[in-house]
Order: sequence, then C-alpha cells, then structure tokens
Amino acid sequence: MAEINYNELDALLSTINVAEINPDADDKYEELPDGYYLSEVEKAELTTSKNSGNPQVAMTFKVVEDGIAEYINDKGFSAFKNIEHSKNRKIFKYYPLTNEKTVRAFVKDMLKFEGDVQGESLLPEEAFTTSAVLEDAISILIGCRLYVQVSNTIKKGTDEKQSWKNLISWNRAKGLGLPD
Repeated sequence: MAEINYNELDALLSTINVAEINPDADDKYEELPDGYYLSEVEKAELTTSKNSGNPQVAMTFKVVEDGIAEYINDKGFSAFKNIEHSKNRKIFKYYPLTNEKTVRAFVKDMLKFEGDVQGESLLPEEAFTTSAVLEDAISILIGCRLYVQVSNTIKKGTDEKQSWKNLISWNRAKGLGLPD
C-alpha cells in the first residue's frame, strides 16, 4: 500500500477556500465546451433505455488529451487552440436502437473505428447481424481512440442547453487538420 504524501495533500488543501463552497449548490454536471476531443472508448455495452425500455448502446469515452477548439484568428482564418483541463473528462453517448433510422446512424458511427488498415473499419459487416454478435463486437471497441466533436446549443424558446456528441472518422479528422 502506498504511503500518503502529506505535504502534497496539505498543498492541495491549502488551495481550497471552504467559505466559497455552497453545499446546497446544484451539482449539475458541466458539459465540455464546443470542440474536438481525442477520446478512448472506456465502456461500450448493449443495454435497455431506462426512459423508453428500448434497446440501446451506451458508450463512455475518456478524453485522452486536452480538447481542441476551432476559432477565427485576428486575420480572419480558422485556427485551433487547446481546451485546457479537459483531459480525463468523460463523454457519454447513447444510441437508441428503435427503428431503421437510429440503427443506421449507430452503424455509421461504429464503422468510423479503424483497425490496423487505415480507412478500413475495425468492425466487419457481420458485427451488425444479431444482438449477440453486436454485443461481442462493441466490446472490441474498448480501448479504441477517435475524435468526439462536442457542440452545445440552446433549445429554441428556452434556456435549456443541449449537447451533441458526434464521432469523427480519422479521414474527417485529417481533413479538419486535427492531429493524428
């Protein structure tokens, strides 16, 4: 068992102003800002939606490097800047499997994961034939990396924030100028 480094803990505790912490504050999870996040699949499982009772694939991604935000520089050109303190954050993505349209969208995203051959999908067509095969196939994705684009919007007529997460193929990432 590792010994506690009391000096490091004391230094960390000294940075906290307890008077500024409100125990009654809303602990709502703060979404990541708009940007591209190199992420690794931490969890991928076939589950049932608690809301609808329909089958879904639930995926958890861990951001492996600080994200990248696109902005317009002072010369009017598109440029990138780092999104600090985003490394190790989690991104949750759910794929409802309720009709042909939602299943096609799910398959499209799963085909973005590449194997050893650049431009070739890690998952073969057979991965999407039955629920048993699908369950095994998505477990293969654990540890795989790709970019997840996060886009935040405000729902029309409300103050409700919506967050969209899109998986970016390596070919698209290259076209955007994102690092490999």
